[in-house]
Amino acid sequence: MGICSHDVYKATRVSLKLKAQNSIHMQRWHEKGKLEEQIIFLTDVLERTLEQA
Repeated sequence: MGICSHDVYKATRVSLKLKAQNSIHMQRWHEKGKLEEQIIFLTDVLERTLEQA
């Protein structure tokens, strides 16, 4: 039983779909990380501002 082009096409589509989902997940995770960094930075700035007041 040989591999027909339809099987290759289906496998490629599934592979691309998984890659797309994974990259979206990584992007969200990266954005969440950036947001946490910004919150930490803003908290530091706020604490310094309150100390100087």
